[in-house]
Amino acid sequence: MIEQKTTKTIKTVQLGNIGKLIIPEDVKAIVDQLHRDIGAIEWSGVLFYDLVDGDISTLKDLVFKAKLVYPLDIGSASYTEFDGNGDLTEAYKMDESLYDCENGLIHTHHSMSTFFSSTDISELEDNSKHYNYYLSLIVNFDGKWNARLGIPSVSKNTTDSMITDSNGKKITISKVSEKEELLMGTIEVEIEKDNIEYDWVTERVNAMKKAKEDSLKKENLARTNATNRYYLNHRGGYSTDTKKKEEKEEKNKNSVNIQLSTGGRLKHISFLGSVITSEYSEMATPWSAISELNNICHSTEEYLDPMEEDIDLLIYTELVMENIPVLYTSFYPEGEISFIDVCTSALKTIATYKRMFDDRNYHDAIVNCLTHYITEKND
Repeated sequence: MIEQKTTKTIKTVQLGNIGKLIIPEDVKAIVDQLHRDIGAIEWSGVLFYDLVDGDISTLKDLVFKAKLVYPLDIGSASYTEFDGNGDLTEAYKMDESLYDCENGLIHTHHSMSTFFSSTDISELEDNSKHYNYYLSLIVNFDGKWNARLGIPSVSKNTTDSMITDSNGKKITISKVSEKEELLMGTIEVEIEKDNIEYDWVTERVNAMKKAKEDSLKKENLARTNATNRYYLNHRGGYSTDTKKKEEKEEKNKNSVNIQLSTGGRLKHISFLGSVITSEYSEMATPWSAISELNNICHSTEEYLDPMEEDIDLLIYTELVMENIPVLYTSFYPEGEISFIDVCTSALKTIATYKRMFDDRNYHDAIVNCLTHYITEKND
């Protein structure tokens, strides 16, 4: 899902299906390689494409063909963004014919479905106005991709008013008004498949990973230099409320020996269960850990439309992704157990208790996050 900073509401007219987008084998190979190299994290970039058949004025039977996918950003588990003026110099160096192509957006929902969330729709509405027409493509691991086309337009309405002149004669006056609208059509995605891998895609992924790593290092340094001792809350945020922390510690004092294993190390199932909650005293058994996870899974309904289950899952996944390393640092500050060992043990444990999840998608989200960290550290 693309993160938007500003939005402008205009009337959107839904056109239904108006054509298809052909994804050639070489372009599909780029997306596959990005998915392999980046994993269960959202990335985004520019989609270069052409209108190869049909007349845009008819708004039907249009055929677009992708020419190149050029990635520009690695985000988090549930969002990605990049400056609209992203550097495309290297892309044009690779193929000067790209200057004649249309520019659209491509981003991934990795292990999630390729639904257009309200944020994705807002991005399409905001950016379409800068183009004659604007294509947005969402991809994922499963190959069930989704695309929409935005076409900015101006609707004209004529209003007839009848008045009486000074001689008592009836006169009709016509007034024409104009209003901006966005015509939005769905585009069927037709994928050609092959097994190709590109060196330049690997180089781009490495460059984006380094940029993200540098950004995280700055964030971690700022966090380390903070004067207050932060602690995790169940929404994945931090609190500096010392009084509340002391009250919590006093409340849980009697259960500390139950929830921790020998040597004061948190049991791995408890570590897993604590990924998105600070209620450690409730994490004594696998059952209570999974029950707590299930409760948190559904808690997003407090501030989201409960019908948007995919958005719930995206937010849940991001909470898990962000909080795993934070919890590890909190419970193993001396690194007495390696991060990979903890994640690997948690991964084995959660496989045993898969049946205890109300929704297996949440189980899979944790597995994807743990697998990402294990793979990333091994690399």
